[in-house]
Amino acid sequence: MTTNMFAVSPACHPRHAFALASRVAGGNDCTRKSGLGKGSHARFGTRRAASGHTPLQFQVGDSSLSSRRKASHRPGARMHHPHDQRRFLRGSGQHFPHSDQESLGLFSGDGKRRVVKPERIIIVRHGESLGNRDESTYVHVPDWKIPLTKKGFGEGQKAGEKIKEYIGDKPLFIYTSPYLRTKQTLAGMVEAFDTNYIVGVREEPRLTEQQFGNFQNLATIVNSKAERARFGRFYYRFPQGESGLDVYNRATSFIATMFRDFANESIARDDLNVIIVTHGLTLRLLVMRWFQYSIADFEETLNPENGSFVVMERKEKEDTDSRFFKDVSAERRDLRHW
Repeated sequence: MTTNMFAVSPACHPRHAFALASRVAGGNDCTRKSGLGKGSHARFGTRRAASGHTPLQFQVGDSSLSSRRKASHRPGARMHHPHDQRRFLRGSGQHFPHSDQESLGLFSGDGKRRVVKPERIIIVRHGESLGNRDESTYVHVPDWKIPLTKKGFGEGQKAGEKIKEYIGDKPLFIYTSPYLRTKQTLAGMVEAFDTNYIVGVREEPRLTEQQFGNFQNLATIVNSKAERARFGRFYYRFPQGESGLDVYNRATSFIATMFRDFANESIARDDLNVIIVTHGLTLRLLVMRWFQYSIADFEETLNPENGSFVVMERKEKEDTDSRFFKDVSAERRDLRHW
């Protein structure tokens, strides 16, 4: 049984999703739902801390991220497939019956299902693409079909290794933009993980890059970016494309869906780690929306580097503030290199 809230269909079990990571997504059902394609990477910077959020801490991750633990990983490990999808797939390949869910904190005292905040949310920017290297690529290749460079795929592998060092062997759920370069980035990343711990993968169209128009003229690209700088990057709308505000609204909708997913018994667990593989501007607007930064704050930011990632960690003790997450990434001045 599949639902709109993360249930992983038998056809798209992580075992199959992992197999798809070595090739470009085709037209079958599993490919469309898993969203994996050929290889890729990611890297990033940050911004200002907003006042009062509650349970996640916001950190900047990059290639210099230190290892918290050495966690073993078994390449090529087989996935165990639960017969009852309503039961949660454990990292070990086991699953728990419904009777165990109350002890896991999936229900509040009155029996109502509650949001189970993940241990971490990690947002990754894709690795270097051909478009990053040469903007003329956009003239003859649709944006969503632009692949990674060899360097970009290596960046994806490195991001996966650093994230694996950081989180160890924990249940993992992954969202990815359906663009080729993000799916290739994810394919490179998952090489670092024991696939027993991948609960599921979802291709999420709301995580796509800002739409800059269809096939683009190089002179138009240059002129539009100059005009955007004068007009304001948040409100400027590209011809036949989107404004930053449009992407912000997509991010808002995605975050709402993600919180519904956190109440879904198919994945809900206190030690869950979530990875979101997306694009530079979309990453910035996700963080802006999450921590309720102002438009003026956004205007000061720049795209993170390819292959960078942001780590948001759950706070173990909630504040009186009603919001779920808190940005504790040092001072605003340390976050301007976004």
